[in-house]
This record gives sequence, C-alpha cells and structure tokens, in this order.
Amino acid sequence: MAEVVAPTVRDRHPLFNLRCGLSPNSLTQYYLLVGFEEVGMNQDVVVLTAGAYLLVPAGVVHAWGTVAESGADVLIVKAPGENRFGYFRFGDRIRRGAADPAEVLATRANFDNHFTTSPVWTRLLARESERAAVVDFPGGAGD
Repeated sequence: MAEVVAPTVRDRHPLFNLRCGLSPNSLTQYYLLVGFEEVGMNQDVVVLTAGAYLLVPAGVVHAWGTVAESGADVLIVKAPGENRFGYFRFGDRIRRGAADPAEVLATRANFDNHFTTSPVWTRLLARESERAAVVDFPGGAGD
C-alpha cells in the first residue's frame, strides 16, 4: 500500500474534481513541497503536508486535490517515465473553464490514466460545499 508521514487535517477543496483513476503501467511518487494535498487511495484518504512523500504502486486506484486556502507545489515522479506535461496542462485548462472535463477520457492511452469510481472519494466530494464541482462523465468513467 502506501506509507505517509504527515498529520491529518480536513476541509478539502479540490483544484478540479475528476474521478479516481489508476496508472496500470507505472508507479507514481508524490513529494509535497508546499501546502496541503488530499489523496484518496483505495479505501483511505490522507492529507499530505509539506515534506510528505507518498508512493502509489502501479494499478492502485487513487485521486488527489489541493486543500482549501493552501494551494500546493507537488513534485510528481512516474516510473517508467512518460510525457505527462500535456495531461497537467489539460487539468489547468479544465480548472480555468477552457476545456470540458469529459475530454479527458480521450487522453487515457496517451497518459496512462484510467478513470474509475471510488465510494470513498465520491463520499468525500459529495460534501455539500463541493457537490456541484464533481465531474460526472457522460456514460460513466469509460472503463
């Protein structure tokens, strides 16, 4: 699974709310430089603080978002490496309203991201203040 060395805090507000996903072909490492980030993995939700390190093995369902008022600077390393700069730029376009979140489904093969559902992440996002922000892909997540 994963080991996180960070205290737990609440009050999450995501940068953008896509469904949980997984990278079946690569592991992902997160190192939080500044701020707070909430990460959902399988049945667990943890909050990373500056200095925290998280390893997500290949094939583990996960999602992440920034915590309210904090923003976050995160170093993300995937192995084996793949060019994901376009994926993160696409996420920023979604955040700014310049792209439709449903368009992300077309990126699966290019970026090794495969969306699915997670009851834990869905409950977290369904809190009253965030209900309208949850992205509902037409016809489900496509996986």
